[in-house]
Amino acid sequence: MRKLILNLFLMLTMVTSIFSQTDKFVFTKNGLKNANDENNSYVVIDIENVTANELYKRALRYVHETFKNPQEVIKGDIPDEYLRIHVFSPTCATYKNVGLGTTAILEVNANYYIEMRFRDQKVRLEIGDLKLNIGDAVLNIIGNPNMGYAIYKKNGELAKSETKNELEHYFNSNVDDLKTYLQNISKKIDW
Repeated sequence: MRKLILNLFLMLTMVTSIFSQTDKFVFTKNGLKNANDENNSYVVIDIENVTANELYKRALRYVHETFKNPQEVIKGDIPDEYLRIHVFSPTCATYKNVGLGTTAILEVNANYYIEMRFRDQKVRLEIGDLKLNIGDAVLNIIGNPNMGYAIYKKNGELAKSETKNELEHYFNSNVDDLKTYLQNISKKIDW
């Protein structure tokens, strides 16, 4: 009987952890989308037993601790409901440019907004106005990689899988960092 109860508990724990996992971004030819539902351009972070008010406060604290000039990056703020921040990342990925016997590894920078909307136990996070550049040149999501910089070819075929994977890793790592912070804020404060 003990084994049965233990097994049921373990199965319930596994099912709960599977369903409480944070959504991930995937970089498609239509931009950043939710990997579980490409019709959505946002992901949801689940934080159990935390009110919308508290999630908002924790997210605001995260911005203040993460960014050098938090007052300059906060572009929208409705207490307990909404937070919008502007982000510039000088190197979020690389782009391998191959031509005439040489290969150059170019740095990709990103300029975008993060919008967070708060509900009890949930934060909806969306990346907006994403602009990718390589130096002064635009990195297009879809285009002709032989005539400029593009991640997908005009026909929708993936041209730069390494860049796509690095961008997904960059954005998903940021989501994971935020989730970890939101979950563990009390440990940081109680020193």
